[in-house]
Amino acid sequence: MDLLEKAKIENSVLTEEITSLNEQLSVLPEGSLAVYKNSCNNSYKWFLNEIDKATGDRKRTYIPRAHREYAEALAKRTILSACLKDAIKKQSAISGFLRHYPKSNMAEQLLDRSPGLLELLEHSQTGADDLQKAWQEYPYEMNPFMPENKTIRTLRGEMVRSKAEAMIANTIFHHGIAYRYDSALYLGDSVVYPDFLMMRPGVPVPEPEHRFTERDRKRIIIVEHNGLMDKQGYRGHVKHKIGQYYDYGFIPSRNLIMTYESSEDPFDLNYFIRELEYYYS
Repeated sequence: MDLLEKAKIENSVLTEEITSLNEQLSVLPEGSLAVYKNSCNNSYKWFLNEIDKATGDRKRTYIPRAHREYAEALAKRTILSACLKDAIKKQSAISGFLRHYPKSNMAEQLLDRSPGLLELLEHSQTGADDLQKAWQEYPYEMNPFMPENKTIRTLRGEMVRSKAEAMIANTIFHHGIAYRYDSALYLGDSVVYPDFLMMRPGVPVPEPEHRFTERDRKRIIIVEHNGLMDKQGYRGHVKHKIGQYYDYGFIPSRNLIMTYESSEDPFDLNYFIRELEYYYS
C-alpha cells in the first residue's frame, strides 16, 4: 500500500471518528471542567467553565461534591472535545495533502511521450560496463505469469507490478548496477523468477544467453519484494520461497535481499538502499 492509499484510508477513519465524537458530545452537558487541587487536604475542586449567553463573558461556577455525576459528565466532554479538535486538525492536514498530491506521474508521462528520452536514459546508466549492459539487454526467459499486472514503468523502460518494485528498479539503475527483472533462475528441477537478478561486483559476466542455476549463487545477488504480507496465503508462499532459496544456497547477507510490505508497514526504500550498498559499496 502506497502513501496515497494510506492517506485516503486514514481520512476515512477520521471521518468516522469525528462523527462518533460528535454523537457522544451531543448527549453531554455544555461547558468544560476545570480541576484544582485543594492544598489543605489533597482533594480536588471542580468548576464549570462556560460562556455567559447574555454577556458573552467567561464564567466559572463551583460544582459541589454531591454533584459528582455531573462533574464526571463534564470531564468526559472535556476529553472528548480535545479528541475532536485533534481529529479535525489531523483530517485538515490529510485533506491538504490529498489536494496537493500529484494526480499523475510526470516522469512516467515523459517516458511514454518521449521514446528518445528513454533511449538516452538506457545508455546513461553509469557504473555498468559494456559487457554488463550487453548481458542486461539481451533477451532472456521472463516470468510468463500474468504479464497484464505489469502496469508501472521504470526509468529503464520496463513494466513492473508495483510502485515498490519500480522504486527498487530505479534505485538499482541509479546505482549503475546491471540487472534483469523477473528472470528465470533454475533451482534443481524447478524454475523460479526472482523480482531482480543482479551480477555480483568483481565477477566475470557470463555470456548473455547463460541460463542461471543454483551453481551461480556466488556470482549473482537476487532481490525479492514481498508486497502482500497482509494475506495469509501469500505469507505461506513467502515462507516456502525463503525455504527454497535457503535449500539452494541463497541466503540473506550473502546473496539475497528480501523486502516486505503490508498495509501497516509500507515498503522501506532506505532499508533497501542500505542492503544494496552493503553489496555494492
